Amino acid sequence: MKKTELKWWGWGNPEETYNLEDRPNAWSYLEQKLGLDGRKCSVINLDEIELPASHLPQPYLNQLINLCGQENIEIDKVSRLTHSLGLSYGDLIRRRQGKIHNPVDIVVYPENEIQIQEIFKLAHESQLAIIPYGGGTTVTGSLEMRTLPPYQGIVSLDLKRMNSVQIDDISLTATAEAGILGPALEAEVNRHGFTLGHFPQSFEYSTLGGWLATRSAGQNSTKYGKIEHMLISLRVVTPSGILETKTVPASAAGPDLNQIFSGSEGTLGIITKATLKLHLLPESVGSRGVLFKDFHSGILAIKEIMQSGITPSVLRLSDETETEAIFMLRSRSRNNLKNMAERAIFWLLDKLGHSFMNGALLLLIFEGTPGQVNLERKISMKICRKYGGVSLGSSPGQSWLKERFKQPYLRDTLLDNAIMVDTLETATTWERLERLYIAAKGSLNQAIEQFGVKPLTLTHISHSYSEGASLYFTFMSKQKENLEIEQWSAVKKAGIDSFLENGGTLSHHHGVGRDHSLWLEKEIGQLGKSIVINLKSQLDPHNILNPSNLI
Repeated sequence: MKKTELKWWGWGNPEETYNLEDRPNAWSYLEQKLGLDGRKCSVINLDEIELPASHLPQPYLNQLINLCGQENIEIDKVSRLTHSLGLSYGDLIRRRQGKIHNPVDIVVYPENEIQIQEIFKLAHESQLAIIPYGGGTTVTGSLEMRTLPPYQGIVSLDLKRMNSVQIDDISLTATAEAGILGPALEAEVNRHGFTLGHFPQSFEYSTLGGWLATRSAGQNSTKYGKIEHMLISLRVVTPSGILETKTVPASAAGPDLNQIFSGSEGTLGIITKATLKLHLLPESVGSRGVLFKDFHSGILAIKEIMQSGITPSVLRLSDETETEAIFMLRSRSRNNLKNMAERAIFWLLDKLGHSFMNGALLLLIFEGTPGQVNLERKISMKICRKYGGVSLGSSPGQSWLKERFKQPYLRDTLLDNAIMVDTLETATTWERLERLYIAAKGSLNQAIEQFGVKPLTLTHISHSYSEGASLYFTFMSKQKENLEIEQWSAVKKAGIDSFLENGGTLSHHHGVGRDHSLWLEKEIGQLGKSIVINLKSQLDPHNILNPSNLI
């Protein structure tokens, strides 16, 4: 899909929506929980948006055109607008209001490393800032240049035309350029009988380079690992030269340079190519939904599953509030027999003392050979029953798989109706998990209530390890009119402060960006921060790459 076919004010394909009218209980549930008053959050007409004039002097524009070709240069309004902000709630509010304070001056699509090196030289000589761009799906402010001086212009370097991929069938690896989009990469490895196994929610519109730059996690990461666990080697173009790591399965030759650049968020160099480990396409996929009486019981079950050596590809446990929301926002089948069966299941669950209104829903998905899938499912279900879990069959998992890339469209629908909605995620050890969960959820709710509106905070365990897990919080409330950004920022701050005060990490898979850079020193310490600053000074001595991002 071409960039111009995507929404400039929201997520993805403008022809796709998440229609809550097809879900009979959705609006009554949201109105009751949030106290909605019917207000809407409109989108400004594109023609009404007036971007500040480009700061890029004409001679520099001419040099970029000569270097990369007119066909690889864009300076139109939509291109500049969409490359100037990511897709966080704050970004979407400003897109809808047309408030683009420091838009990029030009979008350049390099086709090779030589062009990138020459652009770096021009940027140094001409005092230009360069912001690397993959799919633009960031939710941490890593695309927005918030201070202009001393730069004479901002160049967005979009890598999507660097998108080749090669498969090594013998070593089970893929070597791909960083601009390749998720679906294209997965389709090519599938063609050879493999999978990368990396499916972030942004999968359809994000790139390999973006995944690596932010240490992304996919929805199947419990089995396959996060993107940095798949990384074997990479090439990085820095303002000080090109670095290439060796394609070997493991090495003890000093610090791991792969991991220095993974998570560097476009501040140390531009990742242009990477080699990643692949997995055989699973012969079989099985799923189970399990309902526990409470979140605590589900946590005990997940912990035991992970520490028993079982690794489902998806192990997703919703707390009581999110389980209720899933139930209330479900679509209603037009098949009367299915509806009768559903009512019978609810009756049976009630007799067993389980309810979607105050229980905890676990989704398990298993991948591998038929024997693997059956064995892992059997052991996992035995553990779930030990903690009071009741099997719901395969339907919940199948429904989730069908809709897993649709949730960002729901955010647009909620925004249309003046609902603040965003997410925060962290990770910690099992010993600290429930304490952090209670503290963070309380902090988020309290911060929302301080604006005089009702909170709704949904939480699930999204990725699990033998030693701990990631907690993913979705917070929402009625927007505070004319204070939308201030309201959102205050709630985010309360959540992140609580993470760090209770033994959690600043981010498990969204990254740092500019929005979270305030907390990085608390995360890695003063010495850790100085190491990152020194790396930046060594590799980017003139500070042309994504200035003020991360640090």
